[in-house]
Amino acid sequence: MELLDFTILVLSFVIVVFLAAILFIRPSRAVLIASLLGGLVLALINVLFDVIAAYTNFWHYVFTAPKPSQRFPWNIDPQAFYHLVTHFPVTYYISTGLVYGSIVYLLIWRFEKGPKAWFAKLLLFGIPLFCILRDVYGAATHTAYLHWDSVSGIVLTVLLWPIAFYAGYLLFKKLAPSHQIVEAQRQEEEEREAARIQALKAASSQQ
Repeated sequence: MELLDFTILVLSFVIVVFLAAILFIRPSRAVLIASLLGGLVLALINVLFDVIAAYTNFWHYVFTAPKPSQRFPWNIDPQAFYHLVTHFPVTYYISTGLVYGSIVYLLIWRFEKGPKAWFAKLLLFGIPLFCILRDVYGAATHTAYLHWDSVSGIVLTVLLWPIAFYAGYLLFKKLAPSHQIVEAQRQEEEEREAARIQALKAASSQQ
């Protein structure tokens, strides 16, 4: 897939899913910002590992080369753009940070307490393992955007995902108030608003 197609199709879908997750989870502003920062940390660590992989010839990304007639904004040379994205696909990092970072952190936050805590633990320990297995399988079968230039890429992959995922999660946990605190604050605000409306109705009926 060409990277512009990836941006239009995949990234657009990821953004829609992200917005739907926000509507379902209903995080506070502080929790939402914390999840985005955690996802950003995950993505930046992914970039760092890709820089290491590029300089050590461990792996690169495989996207379809742009057509010679294709035009890019600001007169960017298509071939230079292609050479850049095969090592540092920016839109891929955005989707990774949102899906495996922000959305997952919000789901863990939402379900970490209560009868569905098992689901939060499954995400907490399963997502890094899933990402490792996905990259290993995709690279081995040539069905992924990631292509290994050396079998040593598996070592870097095994290090990448636990470090990136848990670094982002630790920042998220440090910044985000717990779900119980957010719900208590939300209930208090709703009760205060209900009392205000009731007082307005009472004052209106007395006039």
